[in-house]
Amino acid sequence: MTTEKRETTFTDNVYEAGEGIEEEDVYVNAEHNTGDKTPDTSDKRFRPFIPVAVGWVILLVIMVLRIHFTSVISTKLSNEIKSSDQANRHLSAVIKAKENFSSLTDQLKAENQQLKEENQQMKEENQQMKEENQQLKAENQQLRAGNENTTTTSPLRIRVTPTWMTWIETTSPWWNQTEWRSYYYKRKKRQAEPCQSGWFHFQDSCYAIWSNTSSSWEEARDDCRGKTADLVVIESPEEQEFISYITQTGLRISSYWISLRAEADGWQLVNGSDLTKDVRMQQPADGHRCAIFAQESNGWKAVSCQLKYGWICEKKASSD
Repeated sequence: MTTEKRETTFTDNVYEAGEGIEEEDVYVNAEHNTGDKTPDTSDKRFRPFIPVAVGWVILLVIMVLRIHFTSVISTKLSNEIKSSDQANRHLSAVIKAKENFSSLTDQLKAENQQLKEENQQMKEENQQMKEENQQLKAENQQLRAGNENTTTTSPLRIRVTPTWMTWIETTSPWWNQTEWRSYYYKRKKRQAEPCQSGWFHFQDSCYAIWSNTSSSWEEARDDCRGKTADLVVIESPEEQEFISYITQTGLRISSYWISLRAEADGWQLVNGSDLTKDVRMQQPADGHRCAIFAQESNGWKAVSCQLKYGWICEKKASSD
């Protein structure tokens, strides 16, 4: 359309043609100006991507923050888990300690109960011993009273000979208590005549008891020899009963040296004679080669010659 207008203008009117030229120039210039404004059209083309970029940036920031907070929360949870584990271990230790304490408490209770039972048993035994002691005291008092009665009616108290020093009664001509007591009563009136003061008279011998001091077997025999006597030689059951009776006066000593001593061939009396077949005595043992008369058992016993005991001296009574 512009070309047609320009041709018309050229044939009819120069002025109009000129105007047409100007219009063309303006159009051309307009086209050229349009080419100069192309960058503005490009900027408009990138504008829709700006929100997307901003969205990505925001999303990236959110992801970074999420990762950061997730790491922080994970670390916090890990620390809390560790703390929880430590608390659980501590709680387990406390529970175990409580169980051990309970077990120890039960054990102590059991031991305490056992001690109470033992204490009660000891109390019962102590009470029983007290009762037995009272009974023994009563029996002792009764024996003393009986002994006092016996001394007024009979000079001797008959005692059973122990099994380890036995006299054969059936073969002993002396075992006639009635005749012996009658003989003893007859001789009692004359005790002051055949024996010196402080000595006991029995049959044809005098006896002295040393119970205030103690000596070895050799020392005791030397003392008897110094009194023109020797250690007692017990030769009959009657004589042993007499010795048992007179030794009851001893206050501190209840065992006394007698003349029996072990030699190479066995037991031998100080007068050189052997034991009669009426007496059974245990064989001498090593270190036990002297004999004592034990008042509490009314028998003989082999002991060491170096021990300290009382002693009984015997010598011949003066003739009428």
